[in-house]
Amino acid sequence: MPVDELAGFAKSLPRYEAIRTALILPDGYAESDRTRWVRDGADLFNQTLPFTEYLDSHMRPERVCTYLTEAGADAPNQEAGLLFEDDFIPPIAISQYAGKVNAIAHLAKEWATGVSPRMSMILAPAGFGKSKLTHILAKRLAKIYAQGGVRKPPLPFLIPFGKFRRSTSFEGLILSALARHGRPLLTLPAFQYLVGRGRILFILDGYDEMLEAMPETAKSNIAEFISMAGPLSRIILTSRTLFYRSSGDVVSMVGDPNLVESDVELLELQAFDKTQAKQFIKKKLDRVGDRSQRVERAQKLIERDAGGFGIYGSPFFLSEFVELIRGDKFSIAKLGAREFVDFLVQVAYKRERERQGHGFSDDEQQRFLEAIALDMLQSGAAYYALEDLEVFALEAIASSQETINVPDPEGRRRVSKLFSHHFLSAEEGQVGSSQAATIRHQVWRDYYQGTSLARALVPALPEALLVLNRRDLSDGVARSVVAAIGAELTVPQQFVVKFNDVGLRNVLRLLSAAVPVGDDGQLNAVPSDLSERLSGRDFRDVTISGLDLRGKDLRHTNLSGALFSNCDLRDVAWDGALLSGTAFVGCSVDSRLSTATNASSTIDDIEYFGPQLSDRWAEPILTDITNPAEMRESQEDYVLRIIAGRLAKFYRGGRLDSAISWPAFMGGLPPIDRDFVIRRVVRALKTEGFVAEDRGAHGSRPPFILTGDVGRRQDVLLLIHDGVAGETIQAVCDRLVRKA
Repeated sequence: MPVDELAGFAKSLPRYEAIRTALILPDGYAESDRTRWVRDGADLFNQTLPFTEYLDSHMRPERVCTYLTEAGADAPNQEAGLLFEDDFIPPIAISQYAGKVNAIAHLAKEWATGVSPRMSMILAPAGFGKSKLTHILAKRLAKIYAQGGVRKPPLPFLIPFGKFRRSTSFEGLILSALARHGRPLLTLPAFQYLVGRGRILFILDGYDEMLEAMPETAKSNIAEFISMAGPLSRIILTSRTLFYRSSGDVVSMVGDPNLVESDVELLELQAFDKTQAKQFIKKKLDRVGDRSQRVERAQKLIERDAGGFGIYGSPFFLSEFVELIRGDKFSIAKLGAREFVDFLVQVAYKRERERQGHGFSDDEQQRFLEAIALDMLQSGAAYYALEDLEVFALEAIASSQETINVPDPEGRRRVSKLFSHHFLSAEEGQVGSSQAATIRHQVWRDYYQGTSLARALVPALPEALLVLNRRDLSDGVARSVVAAIGAELTVPQQFVVKFNDVGLRNVLRLLSAAVPVGDDGQLNAVPSDLSERLSGRDFRDVTISGLDLRGKDLRHTNLSGALFSNCDLRDVAWDGALLSGTAFVGCSVDSRLSTATNASSTIDDIEYFGPQLSDRWAEPILTDITNPAEMRESQEDYVLRIIAGRLAKFYRGGRLDSAISWPAFMGGLPPIDRDFVIRRVVRALKTEGFVAEDRGAHGSRPPFILTGDVGRRQDVLLLIHDGVAGETIQAVCDRLVRKA
């Protein structure tokens, strides 16, 4: 519409005022067109904005930035001090693309600006500072946004994913995030439009907490979130290391063809070294002053840690250490002679007795916290009401008695002092309430769940079998069990015959945790009565480390997503075992492995799919094949067949169509093949210029566009009609097939 026509239209509107009017232009307008509108319409409107910038202003960016940069009463995790930077030591991380990097600088300068892949998965064990890193990053990105000029950078949205332990949709998460800053001024489609234009930086903290509590729900939620966010969004997820080992693991979890491995960057946070640990201690203690050389004495402990820094590499435990010694004197010699965690626990118990004046012994406090932890492990409960805590406390106090006596009012008041224990906190979302409490950090949940399980496992109490058979233990719980037992781990014989698949997975985790740390040469033997029950089991996603499994029977086991690390796997029977995303690191394996059903496996960072595993050995063992005609096809024929099937989707009615939908191109194979083989085929076809994605198409899954190159199109026809690979098709095969 010409400016003069627009002027006539505008002036015909009632209550029209140029000083209060803005002209909103489509995002596709060229800068020259925008300049012309600004020049010619100077007396019609006060500003000219692209549609995206107009919508930006309705996200309440000032409130979002204030929320992230100021530690107000409702600031995320404000009570834990996560937004204070004066004690923040930037962690070092390892990226498969950039190598060793400063994690906060890399995310702010590479990820947030679109230089690195659009999805960053921050991996680290519990207690390594993943949450603090994401909160500090959100704060810094909010400052950058607030200081931006005419062209604002994307706006950071911090969503504590771990709060949503039950099913919640993409829509629910977004509406909750928007409502945090007042009544939403944007509709959900408008917000999604901004997401699709790359105007939002999603920082999702605590995904692993949902993953552990509700695995299938968590995977479904994040898959929907990434799919709905679209291919231009930028997303950070935090998770403990045990859940993911490669970009392929993340892609497989999401299950959206819009997300390929090159879109994902794994950023593994490293343990603090001595210098970082000393800096951290100094910053924490300097905040409250130091009159008794606590800084110097605490830093000396770092020098004395001969075990490769061990627990001192964890910011969480360093913070706990500082909090517990801040008001107490301590003996370096005494601390150095005992386990660091035990020292922290006993100091905490002593402080609780002095602070609360309740007089409960170390053992009574330990049993109280273990009772809560064991119930969490059994039931999956997230928090407990006051009446539940009272039951746990009374049982802990009466553990040496035959009956539980309900105390008088004064006794109940004394018991209630345990409810605000150092290792408990109000449930998130109910801060300040005395009616709901939980063990306050995953590190301590792992610790107390492990000690409580060990207390039941050694005498083979029924509740130990119940827990082992009910849910998968985290690696932290497994290590805590082994540390609490303090002797060679044995599996009660009466349990073995009653183990279901979950129980067997957990026993393998416990046996793996019992391998001495740093001793790669020592392997733990799997008891014979246990090894006889491994065949045909479901061992998905289990990590098995340092075990001697020579000659064991793993036929027909489901090993999808499993990791074998430093294991002896010679002479193992693998017939019919499913390898799908299975990894072998530092293991002794032989040609019998080729008898497994291989969708995808990795041996010391070398990937194999389909029949490629058979070709690893010069003379692969092909058991149960009596007819030569049934022998497996070659690698190249296997790849060629898949490529022909993909490209045949373009052949319709005797001619080659120019486009085909995502579902049509990606479908047609079992999921175990589609997840790992088809993505590689797609990537190779794109690299060689056979297909491209039509980013201009509508919908979340754009169609493929077949090449317009005449020679390549002829190759496609030749392959479809006669099964013959031309030179360019051969180039794709060469990218996919590893020559022997």
